[in-house]
Amino acid sequence: MSQSEVLLALWRDRLAAIDLFDGSPGEWCVQNNINPRQYYRWRAKVNGTYKAKRSTKPAIPTKPPLFVPITLDICPPASAPSSLTVKIAGAEIEIHEGFNHQLLRSFSGLAVARTRRRKTSS
Repeated sequence: MSQSEVLLALWRDRLAAIDLFDGSPGEWCVQNNINPRQYYRWRAKVNGTYKAKRSTKPAIPTKPPLFVPITLDICPPASAPSSLTVKIAGAEIEIHEGFNHQLLRSFSGLAVARTRRRKTSS
């Protein structure tokens, strides 16, 4: 017999004893050192009307976000280099001043397409 079956049988016996008791269920709980909340919860469980409270905590996301916020310095220091290095999943892109915008756009489109293909083949 499992622990939950043992507890259910114990509370069925207790509820029968409370029905035979001359006083109120609260008085029976005090005399038997039982928390009244336990009595009401177990009465509902035995009667099949117990509904567990649902958690009010926010759900934990199952997938990491596709984009994460970043913070940029609005006024870079005077000694700032004239290039930018972007590192994503082990790949590095170094972008220099006067770069070809169209080339970067086509590369980023290729990277997104490869990522999507990997996800669908998994």
